[in-house]
Amino acid sequence: MMYGWAKSINWVTRRSFLDNCAMISVFAYYKATNIAETLHFCDLEIFSTAFVKKDFLTLRKERFKFNNVTRWCVDQVENADTLSEKINIIEKLIKVLIKLVSMNNFQTSMSILLCLQSLKIERHEWNRISRSELLNYHELVYLFSPLKNFKKLRKRIEESETNCIPFMGNTD
Repeated sequence: MMYGWAKSINWVTRRSFLDNCAMISVFAYYKATNIAETLHFCDLEIFSTAFVKKDFLTLRKERFKFNNVTRWCVDQVENADTLSEKINIIEKLIKVLIKLVSMNNFQTSMSILLCLQSLKIERHEWNRISRSELLNYHELVYLFSPLKNFKKLRKRIEESETNCIPFMGNTD
């Protein structure tokens, strides 16, 4: 199911991402599973034609969406009113990240991981995040480590039994 907030992830036009996104926290109203499934659906829509055509418009759309998801997640944390709300959103982002990895969506997973590693997010009090979520986060940082050309991630993709949305790398 496509939620209204997800339609605001407009990867085709160059309008500001938040122009289309309501300034309410999606993380306060939806479960992590619903958010992950909706983000995954957006990727499926883009990647369903990624390797059929020779033009690179699809990959350009995905790069634009990747950057918008990262900015959107950072803004969701930054726009929270209290520190406890920010911590709750960070914890839910970790849960969304776990769900996306379980769905073999490594592109959007990397986008959310980069959000969590951004300076705006890292400065929050990570010691207030639950121990289990923090352990999950560190496992995912290890999985997505760029050491040895993303060796752990490449191994995970090779071992996946179902189709996956790989991390494409987003260089211009």
